[in-house]
Amino acid sequence: MFSEDALYVEGEAEDSAGIFWGSADGYSEDNRDLLPVNNGWATAIFDMDQDGQLDLALSGRDDDLVTGFWVHAGTGNGYGDTEAWFFSTAGWVSQITPADVNGDSHVDLILSIWGEEGSIIFWGSSTGFDDDEQTYIETGGLGWDALVEDFNGDSYPDMLFTNQKGFNGTTDFDVPSIVYWGTSAGLELSQSTLLDTYAAAGACAGDLNQDGYPDAVITSLEWLDGNNTGQKATIYWGGQAGLTDLDTSEIEATGPAGCSIYDLNLDGYQDLVIGNQSDGATTIVDSQIHWGSAAGLSLSSWTALPTRGVYTVVTHPFEDGY
Repeated sequence: MFSEDALYVEGEAEDSAGIFWGSADGYSEDNRDLLPVNNGWATAIFDMDQDGQLDLALSGRDDDLVTGFWVHAGTGNGYGDTEAWFFSTAGWVSQITPADVNGDSHVDLILSIWGEEGSIIFWGSSTGFDDDEQTYIETGGLGWDALVEDFNGDSYPDMLFTNQKGFNGTTDFDVPSIVYWGTSAGLELSQSTLLDTYAAAGACAGDLNQDGYPDAVITSLEWLDGNNTGQKATIYWGGQAGLTDLDTSEIEATGPAGCSIYDLNLDGYQDLVIGNQSDGATTIVDSQIHWGSAAGLSLSSWTALPTRGVYTVVTHPFEDGY
């Protein structure tokens, strides 16, 4: 049924991460391994040392309740404590995005941080990651997500950080998100663009209008604010100027938290999935698929998916190609 394995995290206090091993019979609790993560939040899968084995990163807290993330090296024989490292951070790691930002052929980890010290790049090397090889990035709010894409088509990776809240209280949602632009000299923190977002949460990227530039979708989620939930997702259309407030489209949604872009029906057009978390009264709310076509992405009509309390959306083909 499912030959691929599934990595997961959940917010429980102990043993809140694990791997469901794929099999012909599907997934079961009897065929999984737990990983020592407390209050898990984010995950990533990558090959940090180019040895052909998949490595894992998972964020949460350690047994001393210190926030940070673990890196588990792939060994070909599962994952355990012997080839695992914990890196502490000043705040919750809300997203882990692996990408080669500096062009040295090693995977770097871009961390969105739910905290006041800024987000972080952990620079990869042939030996993995080191506390002494990291760069703090001022992002201006409590970070929710991070994307790495070439939004302006200049062949250099850009970084988008979404900020869900500011630092001034539980309802401080009027805070911009930020794009840092890549250059021939590498990442230039002096070259950035602020996006006029509100309660920005999940982000995803893909070429929705088939113009050759990745577009970015940012959801709006007023999480932890009573009965308010957020009512839209915003498409920032990529182009030579990159992402700006001058070229956007809005999609109505119901407390959207996550999104993903993929050609779900394999018709050659990118589709958009928006995961809705709550309408303010219940978490039993439909998520939505907006279909791409020759006429463009459908913004006002969509296919409902019966879901409950969605925070993250992942699109990935299984054995039948869909």
